[in-house]
Amino acid sequence: MKRIALLIIAMLTLGLAAQAQSTFSKGTTTANLGLGIGGTLFDEDYNVILPPLSLGIDHSVVSGLFDGNGSIGVGGYFATELYHIKGYDKGLWNQTIIGPRGSLHYQFVDRLDTYFSLMLGLKLISWDYKVNSPVGKVKSKDTTTDFSWGAHIGARYYLSDRWAIMGEFGYGLTYLSLGATYRF
Repeated sequence: MKRIALLIIAMLTLGLAAQAQSTFSKGTTTANLGLGIGGTLFDEDYNVILPPLSLGIDHSVVSGLFDGNGSIGVGGYFATELYHIKGYDKGLWNQTIIGPRGSLHYQFVDRLDTYFSLMLGLKLISWDYKVNSPVGKVKSKDTTTDFSWGAHIGARYYLSDRWAIMGEFGYGLTYLSLGATYRF
């Protein structure tokens, strides 16, 4: 009887451990859709028209690290926002960040995937505005491109096999992004 009880406990423990390691194992792909809070650009001079939206794709290329609970992912990141600057008669500004992103994942508890990510890419800022000045109307329309980077600490909590809620805190287009994740 004692051996049967030990066998059942061992099977349950191994089953839970296997489940705990499966949130981001090798070959898994996830897609995050997030809404940004606390933009890195905004202060009292800006009015947000479209809050920062982000899309991140992450594919696990290595798993089983750090006692079997760690993995490495590679993917891409795209984020955009649309805003108006106070004091300008008419005008829109758009900031977009795009680039590859790498992530280091570690699962502390069942259903929770925590990670650190680093993104290196491009920032595109475009504008189209008109300003009334003492010398007349000034119009400008252009786009600039510059190097951009982002670093985030994130977490995904899986509500089902495919869907999770997610949050990322760090630096990029926003300081905080909340949203949903779909796992393929």
